Amino acid sequence: MSRNGISSLIYCLLICGVISTALIIKILHATGVFNG
Repeated sequence: MSRNGISSLIYCLLICGVISTALIIKILHATGVFNG
């Protein structure tokens, strides 16, 4: 695998991690608001 491919793969993983973390925080915040 080329160095460019590895760096783009890491970049994609970072973006996916940030998006999933933001979604989890939003869901937890929404359930917290609904629960009380």
